Amino acid sequence: MAFRLACDVGGTFTDVAVRQADGGVVFAKVPTTPDDPVEGVLNGIAALAEQLGQDARELLSSAGELVHGTTIATNVLAQGRPARVGLLTTHGFRDILELRDGTRSNRYQLRVPSPVPLVARPYRLEVMERMGFDGSVRTPLDETQARDAIASLLDLDVEAVVIGLLHAHRNPAHELMLEKWLRESDWMGPIVLSHRVLPQEGEYVRFSTAAIEASVAPVLEGYLERLGKQLEAKAGRPVRTQVMQSSGGLLPLTAAGDRAAHFVNSGPAGGAISAASIARQLGRDVVAFDVGGTTTDISVIHGGQPQERLVTSTDAYVIGLPTIDIHVLSLGGGSIARVGADGVLQVGPESAAAVPGPAAYGRGGARATLTDAAVVLGLLPAGDAGETSSLGGTSGLSLSRKLAIQAVTRDVAVPLGLSLEAAAQAVLTLAATTVASGIRAATVSRGIDPRALALVGFGGAGGLLLGAVARETGVALAVAPAAGSVLSAAGFLDAETRYDTIRHAGLAMNALPKESLAALARDMEDEMHRWRDRHAMAWGDEPMEMAWVAECRYARQAGTVAISLTSDELERGAVDEVAARFEARYTMLFGHAHHNETCVLDALRLVATQPCSASGRHKGRTRRKPSGQTLTRSVHQGGGWREWPVISVDELGDDASWRGPLLCDCGGVVVVREGETLSRGEQGLLILSVEK
Repeated sequence: MAFRLACDVGGTFTDVAVRQADGGVVFAKVPTTPDDPVEGVLNGIAALAEQLGQDARELLSSAGELVHGTTIATNVLAQGRPARVGLLTTHGFRDILELRDGTRSNRYQLRVPSPVPLVARPYRLEVMERMGFDGSVRTPLDETQARDAIASLLDLDVEAVVIGLLHAHRNPAHELMLEKWLRESDWMGPIVLSHRVLPQEGEYVRFSTAAIEASVAPVLEGYLERLGKQLEAKAGRPVRTQVMQSSGGLLPLTAAGDRAAHFVNSGPAGGAISAASIARQLGRDVVAFDVGGTTTDISVIHGGQPQERLVTSTDAYVIGLPTIDIHVLSLGGGSIARVGADGVLQVGPESAAAVPGPAAYGRGGARATLTDAAVVLGLLPAGDAGETSSLGGTSGLSLSRKLAIQAVTRDVAVPLGLSLEAAAQAVLTLAATTVASGIRAATVSRGIDPRALALVGFGGAGGLLLGAVARETGVALAVAPAAGSVLSAAGFLDAETRYDTIRHAGLAMNALPKESLAALARDMEDEMHRWRDRHAMAWGDEPMEMAWVAECRYARQAGTVAISLTSDELERGAVDEVAARFEARYTMLFGHAHHNETCVLDALRLVATQPCSASGRHKGRTRRKPSGQTLTRSVHQGGGWREWPVISVDELGDDASWRGPLLCDCGGVVVVREGETLSRGEQGLLILSVEK
């Protein structure tokens, strides 16, 4: 059976992985190429092919598909470089994106400047029209004035256009008419209609989500087009490619450009999928942290599934689309360590990223980072006296101990008046404390005791911090996956194709005819099948599974509660059952119910999934290279230098346990300090036991 290749483009590294016949994951980790991430993808494929004893063309041409996670959409927003977007909106609603919903991220910081809206005010133009809340036409669309507004907008040389009109989710006629007139004006660029992106109540969330779509679509579409062409050129044939969505599901590359807002948190989703697999294997809930080069992504796995949120809010925008609930910290292996003017040590949020990278990389970076601190303490392999040695699991990259010492001495040790080793240890301690605080924010603030969870640490620097974070959080069971440095890419190997759609209802359940509920569900299902038919060759012929979610609320309330439904309940129009389930769920969440209030079906969601079609495994053998590591390494911990054993993950037997101190090489490095024990569980899990 055809096998699947997985590729995860991060801010610092690009990881490429494949699962072999024995179930193990073989991977390559290469530096990301920010100027053209496609180059990094091809470099990673070439490095992986070399390990497998093949050339890149042979590996690509024999693969059933490539699954791709990317930070392109994330970076467009984070770096403040979105496409130049124009907005056509209802008269009087020009400033919705700036006024937002009237709230602040911190209600007590009154002097904090308002976030810069995604669409600047000169690019937001009004049209004379008005739809009522019930979809009735209150003010007809003025064609002459609208065409003038379109001409004025196009004179501003925009790259994409958003059409966001009041209550368009109830009646999209005016948005569709504006789209028609735009095309008649010879506009060939992207047009985003708010009712297509998010047909849901709430103009700010709908307009913001549409603006996100338009802001990232031109960049994402261009990148995916280049990726598809270069993969085809390398393989000598078209390569079926799927892209990871923020929800943890995949979409075919040919369809991804039409749903760009679904990819804002593409990369971290793979790690949450892998963490969910580990949780099911352990038979318990877990909290996972993924320490990459730039950020740490924290996710809570409950009942074997990542937690999902339907709305993502930041200081700058809101996205009303389903996404895995990931708490992001600005901390990674490339986070810069510095002493502020107040004499306090800081690690992050600024990062050395892929270029120039930490000082130890020898690629032009001069500022001390978390990676440099680990090199100074001997936790990562590096050469002495200016010599370099290979960084385990990373192709084409070496670490220099001399450069790391220079950076940490200058940026941390001297300003704090500490020894070199004490300064480096302070950087790692602060990093572990920051991750532990992030875990508490993701758990305790939601009523979850982290001590009752298992802790899963992965990513390039996850193993460095695992034991320290376990101690900080009081977690009894800590786990490091054997392929932890590329676990996000490994998660892509098992992901399903997924299509989400939503339909606004806004109907009182006590007055909703049963046949109306069934008709709404059938209409949404037909829409899904039509969309799939347009991309039939990309989706394949495998059967699809459909899950339904009703978003319900009491009349006069704004927030909704999600209720799972079955296809049978919808077909029967089980209105009373839905209302009863809503009240039960509401009572569980809030401790009471409003029995005399009307239950409203606010919206209905459909999630259609399709299992992986390329589920086979690569049959070749890995061409192993000598690690270049000695059996011991000099490590500074607990006040002095000691020789620590360095073992490979392959040396850990199923029944054996190793007491620290030691370092375990599993593509990354797992640090096992004195008082800690490392053992190997099922399917390559490394179990770290920490004495309290």
